[in-house]
Amino acid sequence: MALSEKWGPPLVSPTEGGRAGFNFSFAQDGFVIPMEIGWQPEFGKGKMTGHYKLGGYVDTSNHPDPFTSIDGRPKPISQLPGKTERQRGAWYVGADQMVFRYGKAANQGIILYGLAGWNMGASLPNQSQYTLGIISQGMFPARITDAISFFWTRQVVNRKITRMQEMQSDMGLPLLGGVSKPQSSFQVLELTYTAFVSPGVKFFPDLQYIIHPDANRVYPNALLAGFRLLAQF
Repeated sequence: MALSEKWGPPLVSPTEGGRAGFNFSFAQDGFVIPMEIGWQPEFGKGKMTGHYKLGGYVDTSNHPDPFTSIDGRPKPISQLPGKTERQRGAWYVGADQMVFRYGKAANQGIILYGLAGWNMGASLPNQSQYTLGIISQGMFPARITDAISFFWTRQVVNRKITRMQEMQSDMGLPLLGGVSKPQSSFQVLELTYTAFVSPGVKFFPDLQYIIHPDANRVYPNALLAGFRLLAQF
């Protein structure tokens, strides 16, 4: 069993590297302070490991409000810049826990996973995210490092962005973000297989089903298939 703790204050730069990523300006307008505390227990005779974390961050830099203008009215009505948000942040709680062991290898078993995160700021694009998943690694004795995983994720768009888009739609104006309809939320179901082809080479075939792509009802639900190849030498 172990207890872990992390924090640190990296700088926030308004240039973000510039358009091409080569602006090495040392100018900054705040700090991002991440924080995390975790617990790593082992249960039962099989030493089934778990990881439990609570964390978040505080961003002290300034960001414009996407909906409320500097005079307190909605931006589409006032036609003024958004009011300045002086601080924003987010927090999350997450866990993974092995519940069944196939063999003696470190992660050889069935692992349950969950994560919930909430943004605390008017200027952030999303309001919340929830993820649940299950991972089965090493179920084939000859391939103890291979794994199959299934995840469900739901993301909710910042309510202020939704309100802005709804008002723009009612007024016949172009919508924030260039979308066709106001955004609210979307869901993703993902099935992935992790195959170790050879030392240092992994192959990841992946299947995704996206419910309400673009976080609205404009496009039909989408089924995507692909793969990723990772080589490390």
